Amino acid sequence: LILNESYHSGSGAAAESYVVYLRNSAVVDLLAADHDTRVFEYGFGTGMNFLMTAALAEVRNAPLYFESWEYR
Repeated sequence: LILNESYHSGSGAAAESYVVYLRNSAVVDLLAADHDTRVFEYGFGTGMNFLMTAALAEVRNAPLYFESWEYR
């Protein structure tokens, strides 16, 4: 069965991480408000979500605790 559906955004991995992961989870708002932000991610994948989150925390100089588990 072929549904011709795409899982990934046509805008690229960084844009997808920002919209789907950072903005929709409110991590952007927490980091912008200088809250101690804790993120748990199941499935590290390519690490794009971590890279985007860490870069945003660094720019905002906001405290971040990021934990990721990967099932192998």
